[in-house]
Amino acid sequence: MESVTILKADPRFLFLSWVIQARAEDQTRCHITGFLVENDNKDQLWIATDGRRLHTFRLEDGKDSLPVGNARIILANKDSIVFEPDCADMGQFPQWRRVIPTLTNAGKQYKNAEGPITLPSRSFSLKKSGTMELANTIRDIAKKTQRTFDPFFLLPLADSAWTLYGDTNDPENHALEFQSNGKTCVIMPIHSAED
Repeated sequence: MESVTILKADPRFLFLSWVIQARAEDQTRCHITGFLVENDNKDQLWIATDGRRLHTFRLEDGKDSLPVGNARIILANKDSIVFEPDCADMGQFPQWRRVIPTLTNAGKQYKNAEGPITLPSRSFSLKKSGTMELANTIRDIAKKTQRTFDPFFLLPLADSAWTLYGDTNDPENHALEFQSNGKTCVIMPIHSAED
């Protein structure tokens, strides 16, 4: 199949750029160096992971959909994304749904004394930046669960409002799930040598 080019002017560029931030850079793990495209009823899902975090985007009603299957990134920069669709030779993409708390029926929305935790974007937070609010929330969760999360993975979340979910019943298998306008980000905990 011919390569596909998504230019910056294309509305899909912003969402696909966000998704592929989570892809693996390690070429020995070629099955996760690109992204996966799946149809889900009338919607289409774009998924990328590096094994420690996972980004998805739901394109509603399949408008402007991409070819289904594993996609190999040829070029990704600030102006365009070029990829080769339907690359069966990349190997099996991981069973990504298993790590998303709300898809495993274990996910619960995090709450505090004031109610559900919804993390505002930087532009809506007058007291402190969205990044600080995210970092403080993650630190509190890490203390409760005795898990550590890579703060680097919070950076792409700073400019949107996110609702936070996690498996509050099983801290041993604890991933954090953030949802915002069709985007999902899952951050897996860093496991210690004792795990």
